[in-house]
Amino acid sequence: DGRISFAEFKDFLENGLNEYETQVDNNIIVQAFRNLKRIIEQKWCSMRDAFLALDSNRSGFVSRDEFTELLKQFGLNLSPAQMKVLVAQFDVNKDGKVSHQEFMTVMAKH
Repeated sequence: DGRISFAEFKDFLENGLNEYETQVDNNIIVQAFRNLKRIIEQKWCSMRDAFLALDSNRSGFVSRDEFTELLKQFGLNLSPAQMKVLVAQFDVNKDGKVSHQEFMTVMAKH
C-alpha cells in the first residue's frame, strides 16, 4: 500500500542511514588514513613508536575514546560520524579498544 510501519522506519534510521553515511564518508575516511599515516611518519620513526606513544599506560591497548581524542589532536577535521567510522576501522575485533596488532594491521593496509 506504499506505507511503512514504525518498525521499518526505525530500522531505516538505525541501519539504513548508517550504511549511507559509511558510503558517503568512504573517500573522506581514505583521505583521513593518508593524513594520519603522514602525520605519524613525520612525528615518529616507526608505526610501533607511534603506537607506544599513544599507549601511554603501556596496556597494549588504546580505548576507542582515547584513540578518538588523539586523532582530534592530530588535527583530523572529521565529523563525529566520520570519526566513529575511522576509529571502527582500527577496532577490528569490536572490543572497544585498539590493540597494537590492530593498529599495525590497519596502518599496513593504508
